[in-house]
Amino acid sequence: MESIAIRVGHRAHGVAALEGCAVECFAGQTSLRVAECDPGLSGAEVRDQVRQAIALPWVSFCSDAASLAPEGVFLKRNPHPRAYGAFARLLGRYVREEQLIPLEEAVRKLAALPADNLKIDRRGMLKEGHFADVVVFDPDTIQDHATFVEPHQYATGMVHVFVNGVQVLEDGEHTGATPGRVVRGPGWNPNPQ
Repeated sequence: MESIAIRVGHRAHGVAALEGCAVECFAGQTSLRVAECDPGLSGAEVRDQVRQAIALPWVSFCSDAASLAPEGVFLKRNPHPRAYGAFARLLGRYVREEQLIPLEEAVRKLAALPADNLKIDRRGMLKEGHFADVVVFDPDTIQDHATFVEPHQYATGMVHVFVNGVQVLEDGEHTGATPGRVVRGPGWNPNPQ
């Protein structure tokens, strides 16, 4: 795809035609980012396209936002609300409230499907021999709160998180543990030319 910058202001159907694909494929290829940020789309059009893409069986979910905290130097930035709530938005609004897909399918699209698509070994599923990356959330209360006006707001309903088998979130509070590590897929090249 050409630079997204030259597509800003165009409607998704028009951009999909320029890219030579159906709008459904275009939405999947762009991981919904363009549709959510495109000022050429009305709010209703964006929400409809997001809903359509969520229901497609091959669309996995991701976020391109950095990890932030509502303190210190992070407060000098005004990030997109997805930095604090992309996955909570999906689980709270589109799964629980609108019931676009079942919870089990959303979890698959958040974990196993992207790990498989990116060929990331031993991730994305709870299986013996896999890394123990586990998220425990309350499906009845998970909710995003970040807005464009007040983006530095954590989502709620996330109870426990384990990274590589080490608990990093306990009862919604960070434990201080930092067991994360770089995860590389098969395309990584340690010696780029």
